[in-house]
Amino acid sequence: MPKRWKDTLVVLIPKVQGAELPSQFRPISLCTTIYKVIAKILINRVKDVLSSLISQEQGAFVPGRGIADNCLIAQEIMQRLAPSESSTGYMSVKVDMEQAYDRMRWDFLQKMLQHFGFLDTWSRWALACVESPRFALMINGQKSSWIEATCGFQQGCPLSLYLFIFCSELLSLLINQQQNRDDLLGIRTAAHGPLITHLIFANDILMFAPATCKAVRALNNIFDVYSNWSGQKINKAKSSICFSKKMKRSRKHMIANKWGFRTQAEGKYLGIPLISRRPIKADFQHIIDSVRGRISSWGTRYLFLAGRVTLINSVLTSIPIFSLSHTFVLGNVMTEIEKLIRRFL
Repeated sequence: MPKRWKDTLVVLIPKVQGAELPSQFRPISLCTTIYKVIAKILINRVKDVLSSLISQEQGAFVPGRGIADNCLIAQEIMQRLAPSESSTGYMSVKVDMEQAYDRMRWDFLQKMLQHFGFLDTWSRWALACVESPRFALMINGQKSSWIEATCGFQQGCPLSLYLFIFCSELLSLLINQQQNRDDLLGIRTAAHGPLITHLIFANDILMFAPATCKAVRALNNIFDVYSNWSGQKINKAKSSICFSKKMKRSRKHMIANKWGFRTQAEGKYLGIPLISRRPIKADFQHIIDSVRGRISSWGTRYLFLAGRVTLINSVLTSIPIFSLSHTFVLGNVMTEIEKLIRRFL
């Protein structure tokens, strides 16, 4: 593939308000049109076999699977985990991989494609798309000098999403092999229900296990192997661990220290709150804040009525849709959003 086809402009999208540090921006790659056409052709050739190659724990980009499955399973497990009377206790571990797409090694991708049995021709085409691209940053409308990449996938390239889940499949294989060998991991939502060890949606990883030192050591070994092969690195500052309520505090601290993660009584997964109690308004305050933030950024001074109606229909009413589709949202939350919209109108 000619190198100029892989020349890519990168725009930085802030993850948080008032972003200042490089880690607070998300790099989005603006690929050339001909590159996207080639990537789409490769995707169409492999899409039909994804469900037979990728473990059922991976819910992203596989036909027949969706984000709703992961959200609902995670909520069911948290309902089982928190009130557990088990003396051993259970833990839910949310693992964040630092710059997951940017750190993935190309030689590791080649090994995973060989593992899946892809023909050399398709593998060469896929590797040609991701290897040795050039990037230029767009900052305040100005393009920087070209930067040669040495690893990683382009965020914004449609092919990168599929290649990433091929690579992350190693993590599922290692966890499932460990469970089949020693039966150390996983939680059941019912007495005769399936044992669920982990959920993955692209690079969002949520693991479940009895809160034992053996399980912690097994998972640490798994991530050591995965990191050594793939080039991935755990972001301990953003990773967290949640325990069942009946566990002793000293035991919680001991296990959390072995991980090096912070402990949380409750958390979020894919933007959905994971709680074992009755929901309260504060659990969905982020939705209200998002609507309020959009309205304050637009203002009303220079907007005609038709413009405000268009923004309400196309933007504001879509903000709570994801949460409404995947969990129970309180009525007073929707009432507060309606009040904000009426004031804006």
